[in-house]
Amino acid sequence: MTAVTFFVAGIPVPQGSKTAYVVGKRAVLTDANKKALKPWRAEVTRVARGSWLDRLRLEDVAVRVEATFVFERPKSVKRPAPSVKPDVDKLARALLDGVTDAGVWRDDSQVTDLHVEKVYGDAPGVHVVISRADSPLIEIEGEGGVTERIAVKVGEYGWIENTPTYTDIVKTFGEVVAETEWGSYQGDSLYMVKGEQGYGILTFGWGSCSGCDSLEGCSSQADIDALQDDLERGIRWFPTLGEAVAFVEGGGFKDSYLDDEMISAFVKAATTVVVAEGESRKAVESAVKKATLVKDVSAQNGATGVQRLYRLDPPLVGHELVVVSAIGSAFDTGRAETYIFPAATDGSIADWGELPGSFQGAADHVEALMGAGYEVSA
Repeated sequence: MTAVTFFVAGIPVPQGSKTAYVVGKRAVLTDANKKALKPWRAEVTRVARGSWLDRLRLEDVAVRVEATFVFERPKSVKRPAPSVKPDVDKLARALLDGVTDAGVWRDDSQVTDLHVEKVYGDAPGVHVVISRADSPLIEIEGEGGVTERIAVKVGEYGWIENTPTYTDIVKTFGEVVAETEWGSYQGDSLYMVKGEQGYGILTFGWGSCSGCDSLEGCSSQADIDALQDDLERGIRWFPTLGEAVAFVEGGGFKDSYLDDEMISAFVKAATTVVVAEGESRKAVESAVKKATLVKDVSAQNGATGVQRLYRLDPPLVGHELVVVSAIGSAFDTGRAETYIFPAATDGSIADWGELPGSFQGAADHVEALMGAGYEVSA
């Protein structure tokens, strides 16, 4: 979980002072400022709930809350800060009850770390940061580290002095199991993270300047927070490693900009690293695919070697049918080569773009398909 930040606009209203009256023989207590408090808490609830979409409720964990209440300075006032009523504890009480109503946590008794301040400013309201208290907010220095929220320092000229890397940010979502990168000045990154929700797949593009790269374009803590949240929302989670690998290798990104070689390298890295770290082999084996021989199509395609049509389950980069072509001696190199191509239902080659598993040095259908992650059955 990254820290969640949001802003509730409006004049902050305190909660705490009570008015007592008697109904029959029963004493009743009500908020003294109920008319102003009710719409303010409702707005806190609305904004908090909207900021917490697609997130799990914080159950039985310690929570940290940072709140900055902003008030407009009256024209006749010269004091530097609003050191007058309303009291910060009563402002915090209204805020926490409103967040509780939003379903962010089970109860505001979970808040073990509360930092509240009042300031003067042009836009009245409250700035709120909510995070788990068991993962302190650490500033990224040099190589960075795993944090709940990437905290940055902005210099006097408006530049971030300790800009984190994309990997620093991704580490806040879970343990980085595998990553691949494609490009130089501009390119794409593909990550797998292991977190509380299982295995997550995240991909994004990057550039080399502030005009073409989201991270380079960040110039404030709010920018970093927003980018961190955008990346987290882009993660696709799977319960097991097998399902995550199957999604990528089976064509989950077939209509995207990702390079086939990049996808193949990523799948290999993901399975290798997780097994090395002791992950259950059952999860990895669930990612093994089946390639079933359909027919020999050598004569149909006028091949100089052996070409066969296979049906793949699940599809390879979106292709259920492929032709594997094995040539003992290529006319241009003189070397043995084996290629996997997308195929049409009649067994013809639909696209001459080589798929993952293609290799040079031998003419072997089984080796090519195994290189793509498939077991071959007749």
